[in-house]
Amino acid sequence: MTSLKKSRSRRMRKKLFVGEFLSFPNLTKHAIARRDLEFTYIDGRIISTKISVWQPVELGPHNWRCSFLIQTIHFEKSSYADGDDSMQALLLATHKISSHLTALENKFDGRFSQYGCHHGFPALTEHTFPSSIT
Repeated sequence: MTSLKKSRSRRMRKKLFVGEFLSFPNLTKHAIARRDLEFTYIDGRIISTKISVWQPVELGPHNWRCSFLIQTIHFEKSSYADGDDSMQALLLATHKISSHLTALENKFDGRFSQYGCHHGFPALTEHTFPSSIT
């Protein structure tokens, strides 16, 4: 690989880790966690869905970011969650994944599931955290 390609590859990875790059499927192998789901459209069509979560990255003192990607052949969504430490960023990312899955279900008229059951990501409710945090 040429040095130009290596440099570009490093820049692309850095952008993905901070949640700015929308699509880079080759990096899913570097995720710290992955989950395979099925998305079932209202008409019964089923497509596979891959969810990837990357290691939280320290952006500064008490500022961590955990990026994730929800990817199917028809749509994808990347985002991130920020926290005071790596654990908080990771836990908030799982809650944001749940929120994004619900929004995508509504937008594309379907349901995400794992092994025929709920997708398994926790829902963030107003009772999960004090109202000053949400």
